[in-house]
Amino acid sequence: MKTSERVTKLHKLLKDPLPGDKELLRRAFEFADKAHLESPERDSKTSWDDHTYNVAESLASWGQNATVVTAGILHNAINAGAATEIEIRGTFGKEVLTLIQGVHNLGMLKYRGLEKHLEALRKLFVATAKDVRIILIAFANRLDNLKTLGNYSEEHQFKIAQETLEVHARIAHRLGMGQLKAEFETLSFPYVDKEAFDNAQKLIESRSKESKKELSKIHRRTQTLLAKNNIRVLKSDYRVKNPYSLHNKILRYKAADKQPEEIADVFALRIIVPDEEKCYRTLGIINNHWRPVSGGIKDYIATPKPNGYRSLHTAILVGDGHVAEIQIRTPEMHEEAEFGIASHISYKEAGSPKMSSRSMARRLAWVKSLLKWQEDNSQGTEFAHELRTDFLQNRIFVFTPKGEVVELPEGATAIDFAYAIHSRIGDTAVAAVINSNYRSLDTKLMGRDTVKIETKEGAHPSHKWLLFATTAEARRKIRTALKKVSSSI
Repeated sequence: MKTSERVTKLHKLLKDPLPGDKELLRRAFEFADKAHLESPERDSKTSWDDHTYNVAESLASWGQNATVVTAGILHNAINAGAATEIEIRGTFGKEVLTLIQGVHNLGMLKYRGLEKHLEALRKLFVATAKDVRIILIAFANRLDNLKTLGNYSEEHQFKIAQETLEVHARIAHRLGMGQLKAEFETLSFPYVDKEAFDNAQKLIESRSKESKKELSKIHRRTQTLLAKNNIRVLKSDYRVKNPYSLHNKILRYKAADKQPEEIADVFALRIIVPDEEKCYRTLGIINNHWRPVSGGIKDYIATPKPNGYRSLHTAILVGDGHVAEIQIRTPEMHEEAEFGIASHISYKEAGSPKMSSRSMARRLAWVKSLLKWQEDNSQGTEFAHELRTDFLQNRIFVFTPKGEVVELPEGATAIDFAYAIHSRIGDTAVAAVINSNYRSLDTKLMGRDTVKIETKEGAHPSHKWLLFATTAEARRKIRTALKKVSSSI
């Protein structure tokens, strides 16, 4: 592809292009071409020209401005050895150089698993907290690398795919980047467990014809019903659960002695309407026309998911007892669900980033919490444990009796909830009331549970609590309380 073609295509993707952006992109491509002149082909047998364009295209499609896209084009210029930092700064400015340096530093780190190379992960999180745009460029680079993974040895394929599933996909999820998470998982999964991938694909294919036919009927009927009620559908399409996500759901069903055939949400109909009020009206119209499944209505607008996801979900009974899932959202909610934190980076006239402080702080709070915890705990094995079981785990949210939301990792127990509320409540906890039923403190919580902790004056933690506490916060506070009890004896 000629430089002029690459520039024209990218410029069309930019959300709010500024005067001079085309010229900036042109100079970036020409600079990158020269940097890779001696080695135009990558280890994957693909060209650097194609790779730099693909990285830039991803960044532009995620709503990043020409400065970030330029850094994406030049992300390997330092590695190539044909360009110095002084040259890059002189040609493209300090901001572009800083982004490239951040990506370069991440690229120098070699991942060897959570326990074996924690320093690499720490620097990854530091880069994320410092400037989230660095991680976006690294993500765009990783995405294109995954698409050419088939050209490498089996050992390299497994290493990169496993790293992507264990780290990159989970970080993308924590940052609310649903589309990227799904791409990471779908591209990596076959290289980690081909048999499990094939089984998930078979389930998707077995449901495909029947589900799409049923959803098509629902779609047509919904369009008619909403038009009668003066609700304009801006867009509607089908969502297919990605194979890795489906695989994990299959495992959960088997653990609960259920059959994979019982999984209802392999396919879902997604409806996008103009505003929030019409989301609720659409939900009411659909549930009045079809019978909703008990527990199938989920309001993620009133109570967003911990990573910021907002939407209305309903599961309805159709046909011969089949269940169909429908998601309802606004264009803004859809963009947030697809691109997460990237959608919250806007750019002022000068082109510098301006991030929504509230949304950005919420989405990056876990990164800063992780770094603070790691500073206070030098034990590598403990840090690795917390990464796997807490900070990189999928999240659930549960409620206090007053309706306040508490975010916890999937698999968290009642004692984790207690310490998330307050140290004193955790230290004196004796039982939990979950959805009005008394339960022990080791009971695993489910998303949207309502939990109340029963306390008793004079009670104190037991060493056994460390066996079922999952969060870093709970484990740290339990150890602190145990030391106080021991010293008072």
